[in-house]
Amino acid sequence: MDADKRLVRVSKTLLDSQELKAIKTLDGEIRQYLYNMCLPFEPGILFLPLQLIETADRRLREFEKSHKLERIWKTGDLRMLSLIQ
Repeated sequence: MDADKRLVRVSKTLLDSQELKAIKTLDGEIRQYLYNMCLPFEPGILFLPLQLIETADRRLREFEKSHKLERIWKTGDLRMLSLIQ
């Protein structure tokens, strides 16, 4: 008996990478941070109150810096230190 193809969904993992999982986790943390700081408007558009711009900018830079350091620690690639400014 053949299954009804409309009821079957199949997906394939093309890349099984701890680094990719770490990036997705960090992306989720950043997204959640922005959702908590911003005012909703339309799907995909958030308004950041003017008085929070410096705070949000500082936190986003911290996210960026911690992510770059995390990649260096995981890979042991000291050449990546040049990415941090």
